[in-house]
Amino acid sequence: MVADLFLLYGKRMGKICRGIRANWDSEMMSEALEMLRNGKSQRYVEKHCGIPRTTLRNHIKSGNEKRILGRKPLLSEEQERELESRIIKMSRVGLPLTPRTVRRSVFRFCQESNIPHRFNNEKALAGFTWYKSFLKRHPNITKRKPQMMNVARAQKLNPAIVQDHFSKLGTVLSDLKLKNSPQYIYNLDEKGCRLTLHHAHKVLAERGERRVHLLANEHAENVTVVACINALGQAVPPMIIFKGIRKKDTYSDNLPPGSIVEMSAKGSMTRELFIRWLQHFANFKPVGRVLLVIDGASCHLDVSIVQEAEKWDVSLYCLPSNTTHELQPLDKAVFRSFEHYWDTELLNYWETTNVPCRTLKKERFGVVFAKVWQQCMSISNIQNGFRSTGIYPFDPQVIPENAFGPSTLTHKQQPIESTNSDAEDNIPLINFKQKASQISSIKSDGPTPGCSTWTDKKITPTEPKIKQQPIEPTNSDDEDNIPLINFEQKASQISSIKSDGPTPGCSTWTDKKTAPTEPKIEILSVITVKAKDISYSGFQMVDRLNNPQKRTPKKKTFTDILKTPEFDVSKRSKAPRKKH
Repeated sequence: MVADLFLLYGKRMGKICRGIRANWDSEMMSEALEMLRNGKSQRYVEKHCGIPRTTLRNHIKSGNEKRILGRKPLLSEEQERELESRIIKMSRVGLPLTPRTVRRSVFRFCQESNIPHRFNNEKALAGFTWYKSFLKRHPNITKRKPQMMNVARAQKLNPAIVQDHFSKLGTVLSDLKLKNSPQYIYNLDEKGCRLTLHHAHKVLAERGERRVHLLANEHAENVTVVACINALGQAVPPMIIFKGIRKKDTYSDNLPPGSIVEMSAKGSMTRELFIRWLQHFANFKPVGRVLLVIDGASCHLDVSIVQEAEKWDVSLYCLPSNTTHELQPLDKAVFRSFEHYWDTELLNYWETTNVPCRTLKKERFGVVFAKVWQQCMSISNIQNGFRSTGIYPFDPQVIPENAFGPSTLTHKQQPIESTNSDAEDNIPLINFKQKASQISSIKSDGPTPGCSTWTDKKITPTEPKIKQQPIEPTNSDDEDNIPLINFEQKASQISSIKSDGPTPGCSTWTDKKTAPTEPKIEILSVITVKAKDISYSGFQMVDRLNNPQKRTPKKKTFTDILKTPEFDVSKRSKAPRKKH
């Protein structure tokens, strides 16, 4: 055992390793501790293993075989593991943390937990040295460049919508009997291609130079490429849509064989052009019914399009909105590499032709596009797109669980529907006793006559004892400051229904039957109303109604005060200026 160790670590251990700090690993330390347990001396182990005796003593006491260098980490192992789990969780839900955010959070945590540290208090950030050491201790975390995702895509790509999509797609494939026929399953999509570079590429320049430019158009014209593929790995010749009205014959030069060129006002797909594409697609589709998977763009959804598709034995299937980045084969595989190949071929074209302005005209579009089309539309690339989206072979479980992570932020549980409810207002019924105990403070043996839960049983109603309080009106007319009238008198004026008395259960119901009397506006009880800091009494209001000429003067505004002689500026004499 000792001889084997000496042969394995002879060059790394012993005196050759002296002067090198911690030139050993956990396996070597475990072997050294095993030799000490077998009765070997510390000098013997130090000589043959190359581990200092002080280090051996420390690891014998602690029983730890890991190599720990430098000072103790600021956070404990448990705290760092929790921080690591939070970083991973936030990245999965679409809210990844930047290095600066992590450093700021660690500084704030140390401040609130009273953990002594050496961080800069002015910057309020954890040190960059701590950040690098944290990444070394946790190799599972690394820096990545995120891909932007729209909020609508994060909401719509959830398990419920994806499950419903695969159930409907499986039904369509079963009805058309196409689950084992990849040559009859097609996918259509449009791709916008700019007549310039899509991304900035790295170039060579002098170190320290701040101004490095590339002569090219920043905002070039957009061209729409209409692509269509099937699950067998075949591609239909594309349709190229240029912006404009007049079409030149030179626009179709150097394009892939079978391609067609169309013009539109904005350079994008329209309903008329989609019908024209269906006619073009009919020349390349196999005989029989085919399935065409499309997205939910407005130019794809029209009655005339459905009629044209039925004319050529084409069944249309629309994908759920904002889910094409995971459910459409062209977006998933083919178009992902299109911009990379386009930029590469465009740079090669500029180098070979020596174009001074680094531009690309419509007549020369086919020179670059033909090479890009050949590289993107490979058989393996197309088949991988259908396989990764679960269309062919049909696989409803192809979307992983971590793809639904961003949708957890907006996921809401479905409300539980109550079985017993009111038919009109959908208000759940409550037991009368519970409802009475919550709403009414009046104790009674049963429901009030006239209530919805009143039965035919004879119930002796008890007269509730309610303290009569004076009614204080709170609202008044803003123009004339007329106080409100008593409720009983006002109700007798408004209501035209003749009845012997109020309905049992009403707030004004009493045992005594009172005959209705005609209201008299002159007989009013004294009610004080406060409106705009002016108080009137009932007798004053009667006097105002009888003598309409007597009205309280209106309050003067600021402009009226300025028009008075005392404040007239025009009549004031200006004082002579003092000579200095």
